[in-house]
Amino acid sequence: MQSEPIRTAPPPFKIIKGHTIETETAEAAIETIHASIPDWHKNSSIVKKFLHNRETTFYWASTDGKLIGYVCLHRTGCVPYIAVAKSNSRSGVGRALMLRAAKKARKLGNQKLELTSENSANDFYRKIENEIGPVKIEIAGQYSNITYSLLPH
Repeated sequence: MQSEPIRTAPPPFKIIKGHTIETETAEAAIETIHASIPDWHKNSSIVKKFLHNRETTFYWASTDGKLIGYVCLHRTGCVPYIAVAKSNSRSGVGRALMLRAAKKARKLGNQKLELTSENSANDFYRKIENEIGPVKIEIAGQYSNITYSLLPH
C-alpha cells in the first residue's frame, strides 16, 4: 500500500511587490500595522517617505485583501524597515518577507543583507539563518545590528 504524499497547506497570505499597491492604500496599511505594534506609530511618517524612493522596493504580505506586513529593501541590501501586524506575528509572514528581500538583494548583486532590530527579535533572525545565509548579530544597547552573508541561489 502506497502512502499519500504529505501535503502542506499554502500560507494564508501572499507576498505582493510594492508598485502594485496604490500609495493611499500603502500609507493606510502602514498606519494600521504600526498602530498594532507598541511605539511604532512614530515611525509611520518616516516609512511613508520610503514609498516614494526609487532606490527602495517594498514587498507586502496580504491576506483576504488586507495588507498585514511589509519589508522595505534598499538597493544596497539594507532593510530599513520590516513590520508585521501584531495579530499576524508568528504566522510565517516575517519569514516570507525576509526571504523575499534576500532574494531581491541577491538579484541586485548584493552579498549582504543588513538591518537593525530590537534585541527581542534576535531569535527570529537566527532561526531564518539557514535559509538566507550566515548571520552576525551585534548587540548595541536595546538594538542589534544584523548582517546576513547571503547564500547564492
